[in-house]
Amino acid sequence: MSSKAIREYDAKLLLAYWLARSPAPSKSPSFDVSKAFVYPEPKVAQISWDAETNTITPDTQLPS
Repeated sequence: MSSKAIREYDAKLLLAYWLARSPAPSKSPSFDVSKAFVYPEPKVAQISWDAETNTITPDTQLPS
C-alpha cells in the first residue's frame, strides 16, 4: 500500500465516484438519488507558496 498523500483533487474524485455507489444510511426515500443524476466535475485550484519570496501563485497563473 502506498504511503503517498492523497491530493485534494484526487480525494474529491474518489468521493464523487463512491458517494453514489455506497449504501444509503437509511431506507428513507428522502435519501434516494435519481439514477439520472450526474455529479458535477470537482473543481479545485492548486496554490503554490514560495517560502523564499513569501508569496503565493499569482492570480494570472490560476486556472479560470
